[in-house]
Amino acid sequence: MSRRNGTAIAELPEDLTIEVRARAQFSPYDPGVSSGPVEACYPPEGGEFEDGEVELVIGKRVLVTLRWDDARELFGADFLDKLETQAWENSDIQEPDYDRLHDQARDDRLTGDAL
Repeated sequence: MSRRNGTAIAELPEDLTIEVRARAQFSPYDPGVSSGPVEACYPPEGGEFEDGEVELVIGKRVLVTLRWDDARELFGADFLDKLETQAWENSDIQEPDYDRLHDQARDDRLTGDAL
């Protein structure tokens, strides 16, 4: 008896949600210094997207994990750009607390500890 191959297409139930999760890696980030003596100032560096992956998830089950470039082909550049932005915003890279830095610089000037 020979094998039979077939395909089928069915719509997913309306209450089924497929979640798209992104994990991205960014280069080390240095926020730079934009105040104080000119010779001590420098622009922000790093924080560029390096690599990532996208998971399609139903409930707690990961259906598939895609390389970033494959996901870009599947979903399109605009969608992946949004995921990259969200991943950056949710990353552990934090902007500096400028108020605290300003207060510290003022205190250093008052105490003579400034550069």
